[in-house]
Amino acid sequence: MKDGEYKTDIILDSHSPNTQALIAKLQDYLESYAESQGKAGEILPVYTEGEKGEVVIRFKQKAFALNNEIVLPRPILFDAKGNHLGCNIPSIQCGSQIAVSFEAWAYTLHESIREKGKRMNIITYGLALKPKAIQLVQLAANDDDITADSFGFSPVGSCESRELPLIKQQA
Repeated sequence: MKDGEYKTDIILDSHSPNTQALIAKLQDYLESYAESQGKAGEILPVYTEGEKGEVVIRFKQKAFALNNEIVLPRPILFDAKGNHLGCNIPSIQCGSQIAVSFEAWAYTLHESIREKGKRMNIITYGLALKPKAIQLVQLAANDDDITADSFGFSPVGSCESRELPLIKQQA
């Protein structure tokens, strides 16, 4: 949680039929919503593309005000066997394998800008994917389990001194 929100990105194989089916379902939902609004506008993509061409989908739940109180709905967490974790939540690191159950909320953004002295109204349609439950399939190593070897490093030189060797620059 950061500044009143839960957020995670999932990375999916772009060639997987399941991934393609999910994208199509989300895209159809968003396009139907935009059409129902009766006004032309830009439709935001339902995913982004990762560095290696994979599909990246963001899930985010922000805090909101309700009856003068700040409310932050917390996703329900389950372990790999389907057991509810309750308050025994482990540290979930980047690289963990998870499954996400979510709600898709379509939204409309109205912006008014000035361009060359004229006022323009821009309409944008998008999806907010809100996590409701998360299954922790496999946790990535936490900070206590991380070693230099896990990053592919091997020992270099002596470790008797805490000082790092200086790199000499050639003129």
